[in-house]
Amino acid sequence: MYETITDFSVVMPIHNESELLKLSLPSVYRLDPAETILLFDNCTDESYNVAVNIAKKTKFFEKTIFKEVSGEEGAQFSFRPTFLRRMGYSMAKCNKILKTDADLVLDPKIKKYIPLLGRNNVGIITFEYLDYPISYRHMIKRFLEKIKAPLPQNESWLGGNILFFLEDWKMAFSKRQEDENKKVDLTNIKRGEDTLFHKLLISEQHRKSVIVLTNTLHLRPVESPKRHYVRGQISWNVAKRSFPLILAQAIIFNRFNMIKGYLDAKKGVDRTKLIKS
Repeated sequence: MYETITDFSVVMPIHNESELLKLSLPSVYRLDPAETILLFDNCTDESYNVAVNIAKKTKFFEKTIFKEVSGEEGAQFSFRPTFLRRMGYSMAKCNKILKTDADLVLDPKIKKYIPLLGRNNVGIITFEYLDYPISYRHMIKRFLEKIKAPLPQNESWLGGNILFFLEDWKMAFSKRQEDENKKVDLTNIKRGEDTLFHKLLISEQHRKSVIVLTNTLHLRPVESPKRHYVRGQISWNVAKRSFPLILAQAIIFNRFNMIKGYLDAKKGVDRTKLIKS
């Protein structure tokens, strides 16, 4: 187990990302991680070889774990990324985990915020990214974050790039299994595991959450009726957000299927498979 306040492990699930890895993996290494855990999920392209070749050209090759994962592993999980991230976390040697994705080109300034985790009871840091190409939705979101829109911490947005303590994650999920009244079965989490962790961290472990605006680029932003519907489902099933907030988000960001997803989830209905992407 690495000990210094600047040591951290990067966990990145990968599925057929041979082209994007040429941009995202070098940006990970520029942060100087103590270790990088790459999980190749049943890849049928050159992702593995591309990652190895990139790592070999750096000082981080010996500090990188290249893990090939078959389709049979984790078959019990209803949402594949949840299984892959959980596997990565179980392999990590550092207590600080930076969770990222293969379609994110990380901002180098993230490195200077690593020691912030743990200070003043900060338990999670979200490094907010920019969609590329830039969308009006994301610019509105960035504006609201810059003016520090007055939202409670449990209503804060979470990006796909977060820093947290592994021990906190274990406390929120693994150790909760001992208490049947608070059991969280990760195998049944379809989406929103980061949101659930964020909620548990704030409400039960009384940790603080911080959002840092960065110039990290999200190279594959997706906007679709199905994605908006799923956002609404998560907003009720996981985040338990209020309807006025969902209504405001739907209007501001032109994501009206969020309302449908939210109301369906409230009634215990999931029509995700019936909605076109």
